[in-house]
Amino acid sequence: MSRGAGARPGGKASDRFDLLPRLAYSAAAALALATVLVSRGDRIDADLHLIAPVEAPAGRPVPLRARHYVGLTRTEGPVLSDAAVAVELRDAAGTVHARTRLRPGHANTLEGALTPPAGLVGTLRLRATTGGEGPQTRVERPLSLATRAATVQPLPRRLPPLSRLTLGPVRMQQPGPEAPAVTIEPQVAGGACVPEIDCTLYIHAEPAGLRVKLRANASLTPLEPEGAVADPVASLGLRCHGPEAQGVIEVFRGEELLASRSIRLPLALAADAARAQAPGLLPTGAQVSLELQGGADSCIADAFHEGHWRHSASLRPCDGQQPLAFGALSPGRWRIQLRRDPFSAETAAVRAFYVQTPGQSAAQALLQLAAAARQRAPNDALAAEVLAAPERHARAASRVAAYLLAILERGLVPMPAASSSYPLALAAGRQRHARVQKLALLVLAMAALALLTDLVRRALSAAADAHRIMAEAERPEAALAREQRRRLWRLALSGLSLLLAFAAIGVFVLALGGP
Repeated sequence: MSRGAGARPGGKASDRFDLLPRLAYSAAAALALATVLVSRGDRIDADLHLIAPVEAPAGRPVPLRARHYVGLTRTEGPVLSDAAVAVELRDAAGTVHARTRLRPGHANTLEGALTPPAGLVGTLRLRATTGGEGPQTRVERPLSLATRAATVQPLPRRLPPLSRLTLGPVRMQQPGPEAPAVTIEPQVAGGACVPEIDCTLYIHAEPAGLRVKLRANASLTPLEPEGAVADPVASLGLRCHGPEAQGVIEVFRGEELLASRSIRLPLALAADAARAQAPGLLPTGAQVSLELQGGADSCIADAFHEGHWRHSASLRPCDGQQPLAFGALSPGRWRIQLRRDPFSAETAAVRAFYVQTPGQSAAQALLQLAAAARQRAPNDALAAEVLAAPERHARAASRVAAYLLAILERGLVPMPAASSSYPLALAAGRQRHARVQKLALLVLAMAALALLTDLVRRALSAAADAHRIMAEAERPEAALAREQRRRLWRLALSGLSLLLAFAAIGVFVLALGGP
């Protein structure tokens, strides 16, 4: 009988049908690998930063500020976007207690405030989400609401050693047992001077009625060369030059030089300086206008009331011609930090105010200020005098308040650290990639199992065909067994190579890290 007589029916058509499963297995493996590679190629192109207090008084507005960066993968670098940002206040169960929308400010940032319901206390979460076209960017951060929230304290400015406030001893011109005890205590408005910008020095001098003068030199120029009378505080304007400023404060009784004291002024290089359009002691319902000296197209004003961050708003321009966007200030101590830098408060200018309660006398207001100043400067003589006899200083309340407020203007309150959406987006991308990896491995395992099943079927079918063909050809049993083994080994090696290829793809999928 001829060899072709034993051929399988169907011939080429059967071979084509046998080829289809192998093509399907290969296509499944390629598709699984491509899906993993594509999911790994996802890149985060936006980042949302949310700035908010860590802890806030319950029932009070919570100031919020955000920066939305887009184009993180751009060669030129990211830019700030003014896309709408919605903020929600949620509890642990996901219930939304308050909502707000941040509006674009004048300093390329987004700003607003969220007011939680009265009586709501505990640790909640702020969730900010971008809107508009494109994928959303989301960031979350905790917020603790308490009836007695912790206050924030100013930290010393980062000044070089030769730019910090340093005072020498009081030197009497004619020392002796009959010489009067002289007090010379200076305070710098705003906590520090800025080179080449007007600065104010408040000097407490005792006994009362002494004329206080600042001696000129190459590092500073007094704006009142003849000085001013301390009753008990004198106000002297000056301008500093260079990276450090040292001078001598002189006090006169009439034309007689009584005593002097050396001073090294604190200099904040590359910082902002503010000028107030109102005195530090304000009546009830007053509004405040501030000006950044040197000019600024826009600036950010952060207001702290009794040690709590209460407002944040931007101004354009910062020329003092318009009041701050907070409205009338509520009674109590206020600290305003004015800055051009939207990212940090390190270069901010500082001004402090005290708003009197209805019916509060000047002496009572000074008593409150002296108590707060004594906490910052325990050894200050004027603060101690006011605490002991506030009524005695009521007639010079404006100058005394300016001196005490200058103590409270020292240092800077840093802005809370921004919470970024990038880690959240990165974690979500990794979870998505892990799910794709698992699905790809499942597809590979199913394809490998189907391939193994197909190979076993083909091996059994090939063995049966070989046995039938050789039986028809009346070949010896030994030759028949050898032919069967040869075909089985060939199919086994072919299947093993395909299974190894699938295994290699699986290992490669596992080795691919997250985005």
